[in-house]
Amino acid sequence: MYYDHSSMKRFMMCLASACAAAAFSAGNADAQTAPGRVPWREEFAAVGTTARVLIIGAHPDDEDNALIAWLSLGRHVETAYLSLTRGENGVNLPGREREALLGMVRTAELLAERKRDGAHQYFTRAYDFGRAKNDSVVYAAWPRDSLLEDIVTVLRAFRPHVVISLFAGDSTDRDGQHQVAGRLAREAFMLAGDTLRFPAARSSQLGAWSVGSLYQPVDSSTTGALRINVGELDRERGRSYAEIGSEIRTLQRSQPVLAAPRIGAVYRFLRRDSVHLGSAQRESGTSSLFGGADSGWTRFAGLPLTDSARVAFDSMVATIRTLTADPARNPADSVSVLLGRIVGLATRARSGLGCSEPAALNCSGGMGDFAMSLTTVRDRASRALLDAHGIVIDVTADRETVATGDSVGVTAVVYNGGRSPVLVKRVSVEGTGSIGFEAPDAVTIAPDSVDRRTGVIKMAAVSYPWWLRTGVVSGTWIYGLQLPHNGTVNEQLIAGEDRILSTSAVVSLRVGNTDVATRVGPVVARRETNLRGDERHPVAGVPRISVLLERGKEYAAAGVSFERLYRVWVGSSLSYADTVSVTMDLLPGLRTDSATRSIALPAFGGRTIFFRVRGRWPIGEFPISVSVAERTGRVVANRRPGVNVVGNSPVRVNRNAVTVTTGLISFEYPHIPTQRYPRTSTDSVQAVDLRLPSKFRVAIVRSTRDVELESRIVELGIQAYTIDASTLGIADLSFYTTILIAPRAYAEVEALLANAAAVRRFAERGGTVVVLAGGGELLEPGVLPYPVSFAAKPITVLDPRTPVHIPFPRPSALDWPNRITSSDFDDWIGTRARELPASVDARYRRVVEMNDDGDQPTDFAILSARVGKGVFIYTGLSFDEQLSGAHPGAARLLVNLLSAASRAP
Repeated sequence: MYYDHSSMKRFMMCLASACAAAAFSAGNADAQTAPGRVPWREEFAAVGTTARVLIIGAHPDDEDNALIAWLSLGRHVETAYLSLTRGENGVNLPGREREALLGMVRTAELLAERKRDGAHQYFTRAYDFGRAKNDSVVYAAWPRDSLLEDIVTVLRAFRPHVVISLFAGDSTDRDGQHQVAGRLAREAFMLAGDTLRFPAARSSQLGAWSVGSLYQPVDSSTTGALRINVGELDRERGRSYAEIGSEIRTLQRSQPVLAAPRIGAVYRFLRRDSVHLGSAQRESGTSSLFGGADSGWTRFAGLPLTDSARVAFDSMVATIRTLTADPARNPADSVSVLLGRIVGLATRARSGLGCSEPAALNCSGGMGDFAMSLTTVRDRASRALLDAHGIVIDVTADRETVATGDSVGVTAVVYNGGRSPVLVKRVSVEGTGSIGFEAPDAVTIAPDSVDRRTGVIKMAAVSYPWWLRTGVVSGTWIYGLQLPHNGTVNEQLIAGEDRILSTSAVVSLRVGNTDVATRVGPVVARRETNLRGDERHPVAGVPRISVLLERGKEYAAAGVSFERLYRVWVGSSLSYADTVSVTMDLLPGLRTDSATRSIALPAFGGRTIFFRVRGRWPIGEFPISVSVAERTGRVVANRRPGVNVVGNSPVRVNRNAVTVTTGLISFEYPHIPTQRYPRTSTDSVQAVDLRLPSKFRVAIVRSTRDVELESRIVELGIQAYTIDASTLGIADLSFYTTILIAPRAYAEVEALLANAAAVRRFAERGGTVVVLAGGGELLEPGVLPYPVSFAAKPITVLDPRTPVHIPFPRPSALDWPNRITSSDFDDWIGTRARELPASVDARYRRVVEMNDDGDQPTDFAILSARVGKGVFIYTGLSFDEQLSGAHPGAARLLVNLLSAASRAP
């Protein structure tokens, strides 16, 4: 992110506690801002706000964007959203990324939202492993103590005065992850202020913090519930906070679009769960979010401050009152003077506390609260001052990706759009995993002029998400961590995801008589594109050499002749051409034409090479890996700057040989920065003990979101062909033995529903039709051969680890051509089955029985029916997820279903 004064958060404020209580009173229309304000006036109006609210949910899409907008933009409360997970198991409508890669996408989407609504973003270490119907499954995956430590750490770091838990934590919520999120939020709320039961050593050495109130959403009939009208109109923007939140929510493009809010009152009802307040305050009612607690500056009156800190603080509050007494009439020059005074006084008061920057981690209780409030006021006043004075800071790099050990040029520009000179005292560029530069020379910038500083950043490490560095802890669904400071302080968790900058610039200026230091980042590279114009992407450290196999996981039939072409991509991020050796490592018994190839790589470029592998696979899972060896030296022309040369002769620079076994995956969406993820150059091959019918040809009707179904089936040695749904009614289908219809295809492909009769005729003539998980569209006439019905909320089996019961006598679908046992259902991933009917016609045969713990068993996961000479099958089993992960048992079972009509009756 680069500094852009026009996109800063718009603020207004009330200073005294009485005024603050009125502003935070739910549904108070008088708190609306007056029309006609310009952006910098909106910004400086918030410099005195000191309240903080933390909202806690389980997933990125749990957040209440309207409520966040009402708090952050409308009431200027410092707001944060804590999502336990990064949504790794959700859908990804526009792309192919799943699991950890999807978590990266959804993390970036939330950070894009936070830039719009001005709130902060936190996460715990929990990995979204999929829906679970009860908390026992969740606690088995998420160690309770680990997540409790994370939530308490966030509470003690952010120091909210109010926590809003989006879930109550009771069994009325059918999602076990939601239940656990609600319970852990309440438990952390109770423990955050108790260092006896929860020592500071368990929360990154942070001291106690007592949250004032915990709220949970309830329905409108709940007695005593607090009512907040998020449909209130923001007059400057001309829209309600519900509409603003809805627009911000559209940045979660990986998820389904939510319904647009209505115009007019839209209420949120919150019930106060517990309070850490005196009895008189508890009796004051719930007309305010803060329950009668002081959310203004007067709550700091009794703190034991030094004389200098007390004087600076009192003067700051008086200056804020002067600034905001009649903000619409204050001219820009007088506003700049007052803002500069607030920055200076807040800095002086803050420095006299002895509390560390930026989050006062070594101060607890009221003193820590005071230090954080002063930091917030100082930073908001600094931004408002720069905006009021017309100062813009832009820091860009010459290119987006930089090889580790290499450097890139960086330019920091400070533009003075004001009417008086500005002194730039120092510019320094730094970053995590990089070595920056400092430009300490002071330069005065005249009005309508720029100061331009240049230097280089040297990348010392590859840039990729901190939470992925160690992967998921074995036996759990939580991320592991590499903690500094003897493993006691989780700096990323304390800071919040929105404040973690891979690179940044600190610019020190003097505006008028005020010294201001501001941090902007990350450093970005600009790209001009035909479609989207000026794009900006953060600079990233990348491997010098990358090697990737095209595939990640794949199937093969065990014990049969195998021949497959493997595509390998080798790329260079170096600024010079080089030659490397590429070697493929194979299991004994497999062979390739040439195991080692030598290729020339251009500067900043890549090459694709192919290896043809032949042989036979034994049963099991095996790797195919590729490595790249750099040469031990390179020739450097003597004209390259910074290189020692002799005369006019080129010099060979020696270096140790490096073997590379990883590559960097990059993927890009228009609404978020480029995402990068390191992956080993190893393909996992699952060789399946599989038998196929002698005549077996499958026609696949894909859905709009299916990307792997055909490739996975072909890998198993099956002749498979994608067929256009619009041709089903006119094509000669006698060539095929089976039609496989992808999940949700009937809902997403209109021509398929129109040709449902042709699909049924195919079955009647002796073919097999297999329909994978669908929904209400299956109730359309002619889609399924016999009636089924779905509940309002279709039945799902969420836990893939629960036992599967095979009835006796065994259904023939489990015996030919492969004998299926309960072990074929072991180690399934994600959801086991979805979109299961609630009742079915008696003419359907049931194949397996399954259930989640505490639920009644269902035998509707596979429904098979004779239709004329053929077989029609509907299954809600999650074959798409299992095939994506190359699960062997799922492949064997699917082959049995696809060949159902070939079995003897």
